[in-house]
Amino acid sequence: MIGVTKTASEALKCKLSSTNDIPRSQTPLVNRLYLYRSFAMTMALKACVRSVLKSSTSNDNMISGESNHSGNRQQQQHIQILVLGAGLDDSIERQYHHKQFDNEEEKTGKVYAVDFERVIEQRRIHRKQNANTAEPAIEIAADLTDVNSLREKLLMNNFDFSVKSQTIVVTEVVLGYIKQRNVENLLRFLSSDIMGTCLHVSFDPLLPCDEDDNNDHNNNNDDKNFEFSGEFRRFFWERGAPLHFSMPSTTQQRQFFISKGGYTNAISLTVWELACCLPPPERLSHQLKDPFDEFHALVLTNQMYAITIS
Repeated sequence: MIGVTKTASEALKCKLSSTNDIPRSQTPLVNRLYLYRSFAMTMALKACVRSVLKSSTSNDNMISGESNHSGNRQQQQHIQILVLGAGLDDSIERQYHHKQFDNEEEKTGKVYAVDFERVIEQRRIHRKQNANTAEPAIEIAADLTDVNSLREKLLMNNFDFSVKSQTIVVTEVVLGYIKQRNVENLLRFLSSDIMGTCLHVSFDPLLPCDEDDNNDHNNNNDDKNFEFSGEFRRFFWERGAPLHFSMPSTTQQRQFFISKGGYTNAISLTVWELACCLPPPERLSHQLKDPFDEFHALVLTNQMYAITIS
């Protein structure tokens, strides 16, 4: 657990290095990788918010006659954003927590940040050190491998599991640290217990697996990038946070979320595919003008991460 919790501060340093002005604390390659990662997650989350807003508007229209007839103003609704393995990054809560959505007077964001108790404590310390006056997310210390306890703690903090709920779940490089059987339990819990509209945005590595839990997906020796993926896996191991779960392709990632996770549908793209499909923001274009000679490593690494929306 110590190795995994340590990655929270490392990830925040890398994100800040990739987006802040020079001098930067990370290598040009790491800066670019985190720019792509932030870009992919931001685009996916915005797409999910638009989808949930559209879905909730349709549902509101179905009951508007009853509400108008009674003469009562509809009660304010929240779009819940549940960030599992939130780490120290507070960008989602700064953007969405208690923020009113454009053209949606009765809908605001409500962000739940879940992580180990040690990381939640670090979040609070980091917030004080940076004099962050924004209202923090609803922070919950929980172990994602214990879904019963997670559910109880969410209920204690007024998380809405009902059919009226509108929820977006976010897992960013989180599932890989959990064994497959626990990932399955977590996904089934999310897909079955949240009864209302629910979309799940997940950012995960795509690698051949050598864990006992994943023997069915360990026949990828013909992959031309197998050696590179081995180095990738060793990198996590040396950090004290070995990867326990991953799928070798976006196709298998999508199938896993549906067949094992219980979701009705899913789409999965590598970060590189997503970056090639969408126009990059100005800061990304500007960053790529810097001296850089590791383009092959940039492409390979971005091909080994996937964004999955289910």
